[in-house]
Amino acid sequence: MAVVKAYGTPSLFVTMTARQDAPEVVACLRPGQVAADRWDLCSEVFEAHARQLLDDIMGRGGCEGCFGDAAARFHVLEFQKRGLPHKHFLVVRVLLTSCLPVSL
Repeated sequence: MAVVKAYGTPSLFVTMTARQDAPEVVACLRPGQVAADRWDLCSEVFEAHARQLLDDIMGRGGCEGCFGDAAARFHVLEFQKRGLPHKHFLVVRVLLTSCLPVSL
């Protein structure tokens, strides 16, 4: 609640879920192994994909993100019953006063 008071309500709520059949995971499995056997590999691949998604949303290296500038971002990592991770992202976009409608 304190974050909403300081930055405003979130503009984006994004949920990202890991995939057992991601090509990066399948390529590293030994014969007879399934993705559940290599939870460490699944987590690393998922985290790399999550960083890429966050870079696309927030921007990187001085470039603006695909949804514009962000005032704040938050993310929570959770694990599902089957052991795969998923993340929830909350992004508060910067509200530009020049984009507000003019009152008549």
